[in-house]
Amino acid sequence: MAPVYRGSGQVGRVCVNPGGNRRLNHVLHLAVLTRIRLNQRGFRDYFLRKRQEGKTPREALRLLNTYLAREVYRVLKAQVKA
Repeated sequence: MAPVYRGSGQVGRVCVNPGGNRRLNHVLHLAVLTRIRLNQRGFRDYFLRKRQEGKTPREALRLLNTYLAREVYRVLKAQVKA
């Protein structure tokens, strides 16, 4: 599902749509935390770079969750074609 813009006054954020598979989101979140801890494929570097750009830790994690979800989707889609 597409991200949802939520804003009030000068503060505006793009939030994850509340719909979706909560179990899958939880698993992806744990995988991202593990990859950051182990610095697998530069995840920690990306996280720190986003923090330096002014993103909150939560926003940086959300970006990594999105990246990982797309990566998993590509793998699953390739398996269905094969």
